[in-house]
Amino acid sequence: ATFYFASRGERWTNQYNFLSETNECLWFEQKEGQIDRKGVTCGNDGTVTGLSFVGNNLSGILPAELAYLVDLELIDVSNNRLRGTVPSSFEDMLQLNTLVIKNNWMGGSIPAVLGNLSNLQKFELQGNFFVGSVEPVCNSRRKGAMFNSDCDEVFCPCCHICCNVVGNCVVKKRIEELDRIYPSP
Repeated sequence: ATFYFASRGERWTNQYNFLSETNECLWFEQKEGQIDRKGVTCGNDGTVTGLSFVGNNLSGILPAELAYLVDLELIDVSNNRLRGTVPSSFEDMLQLNTLVIKNNWMGGSIPAVLGNLSNLQKFELQGNFFVGSVEPVCNSRRKGAMFNSDCDEVFCPCCHICCNVVGNCVVKKRIEELDRIYPSP
């Protein structure tokens, strides 16, 4: 419920049965032929493992309380209108392997504590207003990980793809090259 209210769920394009009496593991949509589904994903034990709300008219913020979902492996809230920064409480999401927040209106510094996310394999934050460095995240980078950012404003020595303020993106370094520079911890 906190996520719904913090991201102005009443304005979402698709409600995915949020706040209904339906079990939260059924708060999703998967179209025929579509590999990924949007909404909530749960593991076999019924714990929430994924939140995918790509292009769903989210606004407001990412609430710090998402960190209470300790089994969360995926957050993809790309192509929305979220503001604020990445909550430092996300450091507690030790299962998180995908954090995609690209193309929102978020900003501020990237919390250095995200370097504690040793399972992070995909980290995309381009198309926002972040500043500073993601070097702590680079130092915990695992083999094959793909990190993308706006490299004009954010120091990202381990980024695979770098974008500029107008959204033009280029491959900065090949994944294989990054694997040599940043061997798995």
